[in-house]
Amino acid sequence: MGAEGPAAQRPEQDPADSSLPAEPEVAAPTDGEPTLAEHTIEPTRTSMVWTMVGIGVVLLVAILVFILQNGQRVRMRFLMVNGTLPLGVALLFAALLGALLVLVAGAARVLQLRVVARRHRHIDQGP
Repeated sequence: MGAEGPAAQRPEQDPADSSLPAEPEVAAPTDGEPTLAEHTIEPTRTSMVWTMVGIGVVLLVAILVFILQNGQRVRMRFLMVNGTLPLGVALLFAALLGALLVLVAGAARVLQLRVVARRHRHIDQGP
């Protein structure tokens, strides 16, 4: 045994091998074992509508709670119309008016893009 001691009896390991994790063994399925197919369900239009209805109901409940919690009356003047409304209703009308303006601007942009697309289609088809 001499001066070498137990270190001489251990096999040398390559430092690069010690940093790599051991690869797990993958057992191939035998002919006797049935494999289960993974089933995926594709979203349908009906499921998307159902999801949107659910989101819409949640939003409507939130809006209703907002209106009920902001019931104090405020004086409103819009164009030539004067009157008093509950604060929640007044803010709801303001939000709807803003959404209507965005809708009009978006529709104008879509119309503009359709005109440009039609023009390009006629140019691509030629005379």
